[in-house]
Amino acid sequence: MEMQLIGKIVAVTGKALIQYDGETTPLEVGSPVYKGAILVTDSNSHIEVRHILLFHLQVRNLFDL
Repeated sequence: MEMQLIGKIVAVTGKALIQYDGETTPLEVGSPVYKGAILVTDSNSHIEVRHILLFHLQVRNLFDL
């Protein structure tokens, strides 16, 4: 099944990870975000995601897309 791109990371402060199908990788500016991703940040960290429909999402702690 092809993964559906829904956005990209535009800001990362602190430690942030992305999980797909049990695989975890660090997030960085420019990382793609696909439907079904789990975004995880430390308690003092946050990320910003630009959705393909051009809305902005700020994430703190655990967030499931």
